[in-house]
Amino acid sequence: MRLTVELILQSHQYVNPARDWTLSLRGCKIPAIENLGVTQDHFECIDFIDNELLKLENFPPLPRLKSLILCNNRISRIDPEAIASLPGLTSLILTNNKLDVLSDLLPLFQAKNLERLSLIDNGVRERAYYRLFVIFHLPKLRFLDYSRVTQQEREQAHSTFKGEKGAKLAHEIAPPRKSHAALGVSSVGAAEEKKKTDQSADQIERIKLAIAKATTMEEITRLESALKAGYIPDELLNPEKQNGDEKATDVEMK
Repeated sequence: MRLTVELILQSHQYVNPARDWTLSLRGCKIPAIENLGVTQDHFECIDFIDNELLKLENFPPLPRLKSLILCNNRISRIDPEAIASLPGLTSLILTNNKLDVLSDLLPLFQAKNLERLSLIDNGVRERAYYRLFVIFHLPKLRFLDYSRVTQQEREQAHSTFKGEKGAKLAHEIAPPRKSHAALGVSSVGAAEEKKKTDQSADQIERIKLAIAKATTMEEITRLESALKAGYIPDELLNPEKQNGDEKATDVEMK
């Protein structure tokens, strides 16, 4: 099930025990994150438990968001831009996902305010230096995998990864992922990525054209809000179908 604007607006909202205003998207079989701009940064917590997410990505700027709960997904990649869009993030629960190597965690280290992180039931926990590596890069972390970070661990992490010797060790155990070109990804993949970008630009043009053709103030306001929030109204996602419907209607009228 796609994460549509309608699904977001119809989903359960509540105040959790930590007194955070929460959006529950639990158990919707969502394959990808999208359209969160429609929330207008109203939530302090978003619950994505029991979905089918493969990558943590595509977050609009959400400075109010403090907590993300992502248990029981299939996340194996984290987009650095996603973390940069969440400057207020203090709690990230990634229990039971597919993060397997320390390199997978590098984008997380942009979350300098992170205090609670769970990677239980991820392969990465079996890697050498896992706990010290995470503690060293997240100075405000208080709990890792529901276990309190001790002062002794902080000191050990600092002594292990400080200086040139520590940087060399960090590079050995968590080398940056290679680019698509280095991995031998075909030009077909690059073409697909460009196609996605072109489609996004095309969808924006559709909204502007729809605004120009709108006949009521209510419709204009709705479309302008969609353009500003960064999401595409469902009726504009498939213009070919819409044009086909319009042609069919014209034929019937004739």
